[in-house]
Amino acid sequence: MECLHVVAVEDDTGMWDQLRDYCDGAQAGLSNPQTRVKFTPYASASDFAAAKIEPDLLIADLRFGGTRDRSGWKLVKGRLAKKVIPVIVYSAFAGEEPTRDILSNPLVVRVTKASEGLPNAMLKCLEMKLQLNRARNRVNHQFDVLTLETAGALLGRSVGTAPGHLDGNALSAMAVSRLATYLSNVPHEADKLPCESCFIVPPLRFEGCSRKSLLLGDFLEEKRSGSVSRLWLVAGPSCDLVFGQGRGSKVADVLLVRCYRRWQDISFLKRADANARFSALDSRHKDGTVKPLKCPQAVFGADLLLLSFKDYRTVPYNRIRNGGRNWQRIATLATPYAESVQNVFLGGVSRIGTPDTSTRSDEQKWIKDFLK
Repeated sequence: MECLHVVAVEDDTGMWDQLRDYCDGAQAGLSNPQTRVKFTPYASASDFAAAKIEPDLLIADLRFGGTRDRSGWKLVKGRLAKKVIPVIVYSAFAGEEPTRDILSNPLVVRVTKASEGLPNAMLKCLEMKLQLNRARNRVNHQFDVLTLETAGALLGRSVGTAPGHLDGNALSAMAVSRLATYLSNVPHEADKLPCESCFIVPPLRFEGCSRKSLLLGDFLEEKRSGSVSRLWLVAGPSCDLVFGQGRGSKVADVLLVRCYRRWQDISFLKRADANARFSALDSRHKDGTVKPLKCPQAVFGADLLLLSFKDYRTVPYNRIRNGGRNWQRIATLATPYAESVQNVFLGGVSRIGTPDTSTRSDEQKWIKDFLK
């Protein structure tokens, strides 16, 4: 049975029974009749803070002890900074203008005391929280399915219980799961996602398609003679090789861009000194012919990659698909990052709206680190 916890911070204890009755009425009106609504009142913001409770709905007064304590908006702002929950400001002063960041928050509902709007507002807010919970559970379910395989790849271990494939909504499920996971772990004050968040590990694959089916942004490790290997990024075509009705590819060749794990493997850097190496890479970075990526060390054997857009080749798709262990996919660069890299490769302007995971100053630092 799902339980929603309603907390009211109200110093007029004579209103507590009425608020409890409203909770009972809201429980009867919810779309899921099995949901139970629990009600807990507190007489002050400090009492509520001391209890260290995370409610599903907060009903907050603005002024406590008459007009002496006016910390209600601070309470609301502090709670919203920690958790995504609906908040009802229930006060005779609900019409007051709070700070702009609170006023613009769609989770805040203002109800003036003595009006008849509270029961309806409670029902709507609790229904909203039910929907948020259901969406979160769907995301968590998808991520739980992927976690074992992802952890196994990151730790370099074989996970026998990993799923053999993902369902038909794999791309959207993975995108939502990945984004939700990083957002839930990034500090609240962070202004951008971790740079490594642009990688999907393990690479995506789809039901009904060969494991060798490729996507834009796939990283391929090409095993060559002896222990030598090369790393390539799939830079074309633009989407999962444009499968036909029989799930066969409509394209003959795949465009690959070279990825370097060490500067020592780049011919024009081998004989240069440290300053010359930085200048050479920095100038190429400015004109868009190289791009550094911060990547998961456990997957790539390095924590930085350098994409060289002047070092590319086309390979027959069937050679990769039938190449056995000579061609291994190790990760996928998530869209829209893969599209952004493709656009840089094509010499166009990067896609508007690409989420920031790094700045030019970040990437300059990575170039210096790469050259160490």
